[in-house]
Amino acid sequence: MEENGFSDVTTGYAVIDLTPDAGKYSSQLAELMIKSKRQNDLEAIKSTHLGYFEKVIDAVNAKYDERLHLYLEGVKQWDTSVSLTMIIRGSVQH
Repeated sequence: MEENGFSDVTTGYAVIDLTPDAGKYSSQLAELMIKSKRQNDLEAIKSTHLGYFEKVIDAVNAKYDERLHLYLEGVKQWDTSVSLTMIIRGSVQH
């Protein structure tokens, strides 16, 4: 930041828990959290270019199919993810 003309540089962090079973989230948002986690896991597997990744993908899909089924049945798992965002602030000298 300083190399680009900023001074008084500070940082802060925003933390968001992504817990589908928490009552503060709508069922629509909770389902999106579960589906997003599935997509993230699948993309991580595909990026490794493993020769046998099809079996792993099938296992991951089965896991998330079961997770969604349990959620829709009202069976809480209390799995969670955390989103951490770094916020950088600075002033520009004119």
